[in-house]
Amino acid sequence: MQIKVKELIPMMESLNTLNKKELPFSTSFKIAKAIKLLTTDYETAMEKRKEIINKYGTKDEKGELKIELNGTILPMPAKQEVWNRELKELFDVEVEVDLKPIKLSEFEFKDEHRQTTVEPKELVSLIDLIIEDDIK
Repeated sequence: MQIKVKELIPMMESLNTLNKKELPFSTSFKIAKAIKLLTTDYETAMEKRKEIINKYGTKDEKGELKIELNGTILPMPAKQEVWNRELKELFDVEVEVDLKPIKLSEFEFKDEHRQTTVEPKELVSLIDLIIEDDIK
């Protein structure tokens, strides 16, 4: 399966959220395995993103990155174009990952008294990883 870095980042964040949920063992194992398979590419992408931010981000008088009230870092005005271009190039990089799909039914407990809830926003980035069971 090939995915772009811009898909990898939210996918990894959603997998980490699911990793904290109580799920059937086999599903937890598949999620842990997916996290392990994605970790190197995710960390590499985040490191490259950090380099771009450090290189082109607005700095204060002490030469440290200036963090806005909302937690964002803005590019230096003269570097806006190169900032956008390099981040776009990074986010458009495709990585090959050997992820096995997880069936939707694997998120269900056999015991009807145990349930796991997942917010839809966590599933959006996993839409290609979670498949519906075959209907017979």
